[in-house]
Amino acid sequence: MNPGIDSDLHDDLSYICNIWSEVLGTAVQPDTLIGEAGGDSLALVVILARVATAYGVRGDLEALARDASPGGMLRAITEELRQDAEGCR
Repeated sequence: MNPGIDSDLHDDLSYICNIWSEVLGTAVQPDTLIGEAGGDSLALVVILARVATAYGVRGDLEALARDASPGGMLRAITEELRQDAEGCR
């Protein structure tokens, strides 16, 4: 899988959920909050680093803190990629 702006959002969400599950050691849903899955701020930083590397984004902890879930992470990444694409025009 090649995550990013050209991929399907459903595939991206599955990819992000898999990373969360690997780091947290438990299955997660798109709306699972980090604390509900037994994670803490360190786990969130590890997840963000892996996802940011995969998508080539810097990862915005502030945006993620507003919705610390796989779905929230995908929304933040999608917005960052959209802004980056608009900046290239």
